[in-house]
Amino acid sequence: MNLSGPWWTNDGALESQQEYPPQEALFRVEFASTGSAQLQLAAQNYYQVWLNGVWLGYGPARASHGRLTVDTWSLPATQLREKNTLTIQVLWEGLFTYDHVRGTPGVWLSLSGETGEIPCAIKASDRTGRTAGHRFSHQRGWGEEIDGRLRVNGWSQGPWEAADWVSPMRRLQDATVVLEPRDIKPYAFAERYARAVTWSGACDLRQRTEHRTMGYAPRAPVFEDGPASASRHIQEERLLPSRAVDQNLAALLSERVGVTVLETDPDGYDRTIQLDFGQETSGLFELTLEAPSGTVVEIGWSEGLWQEDRMGCWARSAQPDGSVAPRELCDSYQALRYTCRGGGIETFQSLFVVALRHARIAFRCPPEKAGAIELHRVRIRTVGYPIDRQGDFQCSDEALNRIHEASVHTMVNSVSDVFMDCPSRERGGWLNDSYWAAIGFDTIMGDHAFERRFLRQIIDSQTAMPLQGMVAPLYPSDCQQWKGFPTGQRPITGHGLFWLLQVERFLRLHGDAALKTAWRPAVDGMIKVLNTYRSAEGLLEQVPWDSFFDWSRFASGPLQTADNALYALVLRKLGETFQNSQWIEAGQQTWQTVESHAWDASRELYADTLVRDPKGILGPGSDCSASTNVVTLWTQFPSPERAHRVWRQVHNFRPNSVDRPLFGYETDFCRGNLFSMIYRFDIAGRRQELDCLQRDLRESYLPMLQRGQTTLGEHLGYESSLCHGLNAYVSHVLIHHLAGIELPDHPGGIIRIRPHPKHLTWCQARVPWMGGYVQVWWDQQQLMISLPRDQQGELILANKPPQRFQGVLDSRFPLTCPI
Repeated sequence: MNLSGPWWTNDGALESQQEYPPQEALFRVEFASTGSAQLQLAAQNYYQVWLNGVWLGYGPARASHGRLTVDTWSLPATQLREKNTLTIQVLWEGLFTYDHVRGTPGVWLSLSGETGEIPCAIKASDRTGRTAGHRFSHQRGWGEEIDGRLRVNGWSQGPWEAADWVSPMRRLQDATVVLEPRDIKPYAFAERYARAVTWSGACDLRQRTEHRTMGYAPRAPVFEDGPASASRHIQEERLLPSRAVDQNLAALLSERVGVTVLETDPDGYDRTIQLDFGQETSGLFELTLEAPSGTVVEIGWSEGLWQEDRMGCWARSAQPDGSVAPRELCDSYQALRYTCRGGGIETFQSLFVVALRHARIAFRCPPEKAGAIELHRVRIRTVGYPIDRQGDFQCSDEALNRIHEASVHTMVNSVSDVFMDCPSRERGGWLNDSYWAAIGFDTIMGDHAFERRFLRQIIDSQTAMPLQGMVAPLYPSDCQQWKGFPTGQRPITGHGLFWLLQVERFLRLHGDAALKTAWRPAVDGMIKVLNTYRSAEGLLEQVPWDSFFDWSRFASGPLQTADNALYALVLRKLGETFQNSQWIEAGQQTWQTVESHAWDASRELYADTLVRDPKGILGPGSDCSASTNVVTLWTQFPSPERAHRVWRQVHNFRPNSVDRPLFGYETDFCRGNLFSMIYRFDIAGRRQELDCLQRDLRESYLPMLQRGQTTLGEHLGYESSLCHGLNAYVSHVLIHHLAGIELPDHPGGIIRIRPHPKHLTWCQARVPWMGGYVQVWWDQQQLMISLPRDQQGELILANKPPQRFQGVLDSRFPLTCPI
């Protein structure tokens, strides 16, 4: 791909292991054109692009190290002049969870018209170390306790007005970078305005609660020469009524109803407004206003309502390593700062994508220039993967319909360029989360290119890991300085196993012989690493890194039962897909050892760990958690009789709330992450215990929705992220288990339709399948089915023999029968 570049704002050397402060670079491209033009652009990090001062878009797709995505932007003749200016802002945040490349931002680009390449002149403005548009993030466990508002952002009317334009540095080549065309759909952009003004008043600077651990200086010296802001903790300031008169607050809900005016508070307090955008929203925050020169605007946002009585409460969590702070406002509070130039209308736009439902904006005028503030527009320009809903679910139970819509909306916000675990906090492509999110995405979208790209990128991570062949648990990402690993990432056994399960599922359903051949070395490499720790009995033992499959506090040890059950499942499934009998036999040995030695007959449960006595004889450990047991049941290895005994106990553990006391040997199931609930949903559905399934769905998710959430969160309580991608899987659960559309596990298999009028009075659902759709509608008297052309189906009714039939593409095939 022949793109001019790379262009850099300076010639500073890059050190891959150095931790850089946030950096921003601006590039100005001047060209002449008499007709339509096309811009091809690749950037070292996230960018925004403007044409003649008009915002065009945001990019690129997050890419693995060494690969950059090239985006194509159409420049219509109607938007072009005789002389044109493109402005490109490239931002490196300095945090591991969102960025894919370290170091100074740079660009590759080319312009072409109807007659060929268009000459252009490039200028740059380097703002290294001066970006204050950094997010304000409270993540205790991830080293992101950073306040980027310690310095103000220098933008006024937009990046095209930046000063100090100079000739950029052009490097002749960069052998470490491969430019690739975008292989997934471009981002979709839309505008969203607040639905309601939930507060208009003042904030009391004198009664704020200081945060005990904030500060960027200990990690990098970028802000050390400037004093801390007097109001750096906007979200922890106390809100007060204001005696000022506001005018036309309704204008904040649209751009077509005039201007909002916030008058000066007579007591001298800072003016504050709080907005509710009505639902989880991911995009770029934009504020257009007119205010006195020097007015400081602080924009805070979060997924849930601020809980004033809990501000500044940073107790450590009961979870492993205390990595999530409980009982706070759905981690994280985040914020930006902007200082007004004055003298007219000016626009501020966030430099990176944010995720929020609620926004709080404080306006702090200098005392000597106090005056009214005019707000012309407050909006979110949404940025995300274009969603085309192919699958759907509706039924007679309105609670289930609400859960389904929240699941889909969770997916919408958690799919951008990878399967993000959440759009607000970590925003990373975590494996394990991605396994469940991808199935929900497949069920609703039927888009296979996205997952294919994601899985291929994980393959790229194998070469950067300490053990060649192991995959990074979070990728693409830098994940710097993570417990001593030189590349920043430490392996996680469960994440690697779920990546293998996701690869196997994709190859089985959507792959071909060429893709199996291409991905086989990566699979072999991963299995080889795991087998390094394989004991004589076939168990993974003494694995020197984390074990994770759920947030619950299961017991840890050198022989984890859940990990080994998953390991056995991986070997069996991959052995079948690649027709490798050795893997199948190895998986059988692993499970037989778990079955024989992890079973605690006195409690009729599988122990969290296996232990060896002084003679090396294996037996069950002392702790049994529901999490370990639902994972083990989910693999479908236990015999029906033993599975019944386990399920008889674990299905009675209720999710309820985080305030529920702990259950004896059930250490932390109720307070844990929803991973365990996901396993439970599948187990109940497979066992046709639909009363149990509906009960679990209601008890897990309705409290979230009743609190006003529009997405499904990471935890059962009101904590951490309130939008977590793994919950996209819930739509699959509803369509598969309750609507009764049971898709085959391979192309050409038989689709089974199993209606459940005993549990729902009516239901309708649709799911994409092999170039067409599977659709059902049923009530307590009749059933209608539509399948893709030539697809074989089987109707399964209680107390009746299965009935075979064949569908017709895009045409309803009525099948009326009493149920």
